[in-house]
Amino acid sequence: MYANGLTMYNNVADYRPDDSLTREEAAKIVGQAYMLWGYDQGAKNSNCDFADSDLFNPTLADFITQVCQRNVFVGSQGNFMPHDTLTKAQAATVLVRILEGKKSDESKDPRWIDYYKKAQAIGLTADSQANFDNAISRRDMAIFMWRVQQVVSNEQLKVLSLNSMNKAVSDEQDNNNTSLFVDYTTIAANIDVSNDPELQEALNRMYDNGLTSFSNPSEYKPFELLSREQAAKMLVRFAGLYGDVNSLVQVPEQTCIFADMDSVIQELREYVTQVCRI
Repeated sequence: MYANGLTMYNNVADYRPDDSLTREEAAKIVGQAYMLWGYDQGAKNSNCDFADSDLFNPTLADFITQVCQRNVFVGSQGNFMPHDTLTKAQAATVLVRILEGKKSDESKDPRWIDYYKKAQAIGLTADSQANFDNAISRRDMAIFMWRVQQVVSNEQLKVLSLNSMNKAVSDEQDNNNTSLFVDYTTIAANIDVSNDPELQEALNRMYDNGLTSFSNPSEYKPFELLSREQAAKMLVRFAGLYGDVNSLVQVPEQTCIFADMDSVIQELREYVTQVCRI
């Protein structure tokens, strides 16, 4: 954050990680990140004259105006409330706005429910919904910013994150967000991993240990979904690398008789039973 102008503090103690963050302080952090991440700097919102502007820290006033004009960080009922503490819900909403490139709908009850779902969908937070309205610490804000930066800097990951966020709320918003739905297999079709050394090394290990019968990426089809029966074989074989699988058994075989076992591929049925028992 210090190296990229998001904070003026270059050590943890001065940054005060356990303190809360005011909305005007967050405006600077978000505003700097917005520019750093290469988003369009053009104004999208002209309604940024706040009635409480006399309360702004003069060194932060420009950042408040900038993030408001970009529809990223806005106020409520004509006020920005610069000295209020920023909540985890507000922080997540602001960052989701940046990723989605649109102003948010905050009419839901609870107000932040969709943004909680979206934040969880992309791994922004693992916190419980009950804690989502609590003040965010400066430490958590730094972590939020870092996680979003990882998404923004990777175009494929950004597209997949958009898809994940919208699937998280698709039952309620399907009609409004269809334009943002992206089939990840379409993205995958344009990604060449045939010479990826890390994937090849992982695949060699899997092949050598009987976790797969394929030894090259194109045959392994890394972007295809893995079925539960295929995963059962992989997990049993993986467990076997660390000793006798039978020694891991915890439940009797009759506990693992499934009504839909006939639909399991014949050669994988024993693995389905084994993975259940262990």
